[in-house]
Parts: sequence; C-alpha cells; structure tokens
Amino acid sequence: AVAHVKGFLGSEDFHSINEQILEFISEHKLNKIVLEIYAIVLPNTSMKIWYIEDFIPRIVQAGLRYAAVIVPRNQISKFVVEEIIKKIKPSQIEIRTFTNVSIAKYAIASIK
Repeated sequence: AVAHVKGFLGSEDFHSINEQILEFISEHKLNKIVLEIYAIVLPNTSMKIWYIEDFIPRIVQAGLRYAAVIVPRNQISKFVVEEIIKKIKPSQIEIRTFTNVSIAKYAIASIK
C-alpha cells in the first residue's frame, strides 16, 4: 500500500493522518507500506514525542514491520522526518528512505 501525505501539517493534521494510516494498516493487516511525504511538517517537539512513544508502538502492534519512506524535498520537513526515523528502533520497524517512489515500491515489494 502507498500512503500519500500532502499539504501543510500542523499537530492536529499530523495526528489525524497518522491515525488514518494506522486504521488502514489494521483493517488490511499490512506488514509493509510505502509512505510518500510531500507535506510541510512543522518541527514540533510534542508531535515527535507522540509519534515515537505512542504511535509507533501501536502501528507495530497492528502488524507493520517495514516502511519505505519517500523523504520530502523541503529541507525543513526532510530534516524533521529523518530526525524522527533515527529515533525509531530497528527492532520495531525496518525503515528505508528513498527519493523515488518507483524504487521504494520495488524495494518494499521485494521484502518477503
């Protein structure tokens, strides 16, 4: 599955979109996803803490094991996304970053 995140994300939008992704993963029993981020993510500390400490454990519990993340082109958003990824334990989810959707889809599809 491919999730597209576009637009300007404040804290509420960030929570809402991620909860929708979690619901989709749970409903379809997915263990891998391609996440294409074209949003401007606000570098909010509480948002990052929520994502790492609350959201990631729930998405792992839902079954997600692998993620291919297309990093944003916007430098601030790219920095925020990469900073969050660095704090996620590889034992929770294996995350690979890409700049190209086609390559990310191929890489995630090759994982058994």
